[in-house]
Amino acid sequence: MKNEEYNAYNDLFPSVEQSFAFETPCLVCRQNGYAFTGKDCIWGNGNVDANIMIIGKDSAGADTKEPVWKGSRVTLMPLTNKKTGAKMRILLHKADIDPFSVVITNTVKCNIGYDDFNVSYTQLVKSCSRYLTQEIRRIHPKMIITLGADAQKSLNSLCTARHALAIINIASNELLANAPPFLGTFASGVTAEIWNFKHPSYVEGETRECHYVNNLKTIQQRRDTL
Repeated sequence: MKNEEYNAYNDLFPSVEQSFAFETPCLVCRQNGYAFTGKDCIWGNGNVDANIMIIGKDSAGADTKEPVWKGSRVTLMPLTNKKTGAKMRILLHKADIDPFSVVITNTVKCNIGYDDFNVSYTQLVKSCSRYLTQEIRRIHPKMIITLGADAQKSLNSLCTARHALAIINIASNELLANAPPFLGTFASGVTAEIWNFKHPSYVEGETRECHYVNNLKTIQQRRDTL
């Protein structure tokens, strides 16, 4: 996507008023010995009645020169940087899925750079898993889309049961789908279809964008039948 296309969709930027709130400050990491204040948390954002939840990995660095899409570490909302956040919301829009009708969240809630505190993503995602579980229980989505292998692995670890779905025709070429979708059950009692997509940063060029949008249209069509 070119800059002029991103700029044409500035109205898709999310509202902080649609952000969820859990423990503030969050004390989980401090209890585990990590030197975090727990004050800067990036909770899920979107429609509480959503039937689609999108799960990314963690907070993104911010380009403060951007007038709108500044990134999670400034906005404290998931997927708000230009090259992935804006792109994902534009792709949803092109697939006839209203970006304001879904919930977008991350597996890691701390708004932090790992290198500054000598802690790994693997360590943090274990601490944050309780909040992701709470978000899933609160939203009770029919469908969950993970963005990238790390988000996929983190969500899969929360499933208490997995069941194969009937073969669904999605574009798996051009790095657009990590694996076939399945039906996942969580400890919260929620059962949802899990769709593992590649991260939107891979979507460059007309061909990949077309496949990605078509996959999202499959999501939209299935949502209407569930």
